[in-house]
Amino acid sequence: QKITVVASVLIIAQLAFRAWAAFGGWFYVDDFKFLSASRKPLTLDLLMEPHDDKLMPGGLLIAWLVAKSGSFAWPVAAASLVAMQAIASIACWFMLRSLSAARWALLVPLAIYLFAPITLTAFMWWGAAINLVPMQIAMFLAVGCHVRYLSTDKFRYAALAALSIALAMVFYQKSLLIFPVLALLSVAYFGQGGWFRSIT
Repeated sequence: QKITVVASVLIIAQLAFRAWAAFGGWFYVDDFKFLSASRKPLTLDLLMEPHDDKLMPGGLLIAWLVAKSGSFAWPVAAASLVAMQAIASIACWFMLRSLSAARWALLVPLAIYLFAPITLTAFMWWGAAINLVPMQIAMFLAVGCHVRYLSTDKFRYAALAALSIALAMVFYQKSLLIFPVLALLSVAYFGQGGWFRSIT
């Protein structure tokens, strides 16, 4: 479909811009702490070590891989940012297509997510992005799968939504906040009146 082609072009354009921005960046503040800690052998104790009272084994695993790829290997770190952003952008489009039938208006929220400056700040800080971008991925996948579950009653979509949140928890504990979003969506989409479904 033409709308999918246009969405793909928007995603590619965003990734090209973010790659340009990311590869021109460098490590910052807490990034060096992650790299230093990740020079140790990869163990469960290393991954479960709290950072500012926050567990982030997924982020520490990425940091360990980057640290092992070379001394201050920023190109590898930047590549990890772009790869995660690519998944998040595709997941956003999946969510939008799950919420509504294909229509050109869907490109508006997609473009807002892809090019809004507010998401670029966290993206450029590698230590923050390795936690926040996986949360974005989980949010989009969970919402998309949950809506498909509500629409089809197929359990695999509910399982995929729960799995998405579980994986996000490995990166950022606040991913638990996705559950209230799904609960609200259930009421808005299939509750009495179904106001959200009626406008999509």
